[in-house]
Amino acid sequence: MRHALLSFTKHHNYQRVIFQALSFVALVLFHQAANASIHKVNADEVKQITIDNKPSTVLVRPWQGKLRLGAAIIVGRSNANAQAAGVAGYLRTHLNQHGWATVSVTPTIGLYYPNFATAADEVSKAGKNQLSLDTTQATPKFDSDQLLEQQNFQHSQLTETINQLAEIVKPYPGKRMIIALDDSAAIVTQLLYQRKIPTPDTLVVINPYRAFEQEMVSGKEMLSVAQQLQILSMPILDLQSRDGHPISQEQAQERKMKNQIKPVRYYSQHQLDLNITTETGWQEALNYIRGFSRRTATY
Repeated sequence: MRHALLSFTKHHNYQRVIFQALSFVALVLFHQAANASIHKVNADEVKQITIDNKPSTVLVRPWQGKLRLGAAIIVGRSNANAQAAGVAGYLRTHLNQHGWATVSVTPTIGLYYPNFATAADEVSKAGKNQLSLDTTQATPKFDSDQLLEQQNFQHSQLTETINQLAEIVKPYPGKRMIIALDDSAAIVTQLLYQRKIPTPDTLVVINPYRAFEQEMVSGKEMLSVAQQLQILSMPILDLQSRDGHPISQEQAQERKMKNQIKPVRYYSQHQLDLNITTETGWQEALNYIRGFSRRTATY
């Protein structure tokens, strides 16, 4: 009896190991297929512009179907790329079926969190090595002047990028929409506030936040993202997810309160029911953008 029980247990364990192995292989194959689908880009979608004397990729997808509303410029979070996965990539390949040609640009570099001191002469100048760090190194501490210098580089880079898109979007007449995510959303908001880039017909911000806002204050008050959004005159859709950056979550109520004086067609904030890191969350964001842009396209 004992021998039979041991034999059964070994056989059961063997089957469990085989099942787990097959499940793992299936999961790997699924993710490989999903990633291949997400990152697949047709050669005719790839365009090149020159930013700071270096090539920068722009991905363009035309309308699909009879509805033609205009062109949507998509700016993902900093340190991503034009064909990034996630909600930016999903919108790039799904808005086309709803009347929008999509133009996805290469976002700017990011700012690094200052938590360890580094001598000023050891910090790379913005625009050269983009304050890049070895992954094994502690992140250096940048003072307010260094952060402002880096922010100015970010703004210059993204300004140059967006201002070069006029010819690229020319084949797609109609409305112009900018969709910006995370820290890039705050940069785009500030560039629009400063009138450094063309004003779109619609602005969509997803989980907007400005990194190191307090650290960069240097003798003068800096308007918050909420205050800058309040001053902008174009229709604004503000999407906030539960898994967005903590700063964006913390400031969501301020953004809503500051902009409540506007008619709903000029400012609308929605809390996503689903996480923005999931495909169902991407679909939810797409639905909000579709509805808002269809309304504002007639203004």
